[in-house]
Amino acid sequence: MGSYRIVLADDHTLIRQGLRRLIEGVSGLEVVGEAGDGLELLALLNAVVPHLVILDISMPHLRGIEAIHELKAKYPDVKVLVLTMH
Repeated sequence: MGSYRIVLADDHTLIRQGLRRLIEGVSGLEVVGEAGDGLELLALLNAVVPHLVILDISMPHLRGIEAIHELKAKYPDVKVLVLTMH
């Protein structure tokens, strides 16, 4: 069985880097892509379909909530974990 594929979407590079370090320290988990905003996330999903997207609810160009609606319409089986400081 392959690894569990995860995409990180957050407009703060330090957050993405920290999450990547934590995730890659766990056997069987793999970060397969990163996006800095909602539009970048949707473009990335055309190239790689993960099992899980961890995303910030407040991102530029396309907020997390709107990105979730588009993501789920096209990839209903992809799980979403929302991060927020609010």
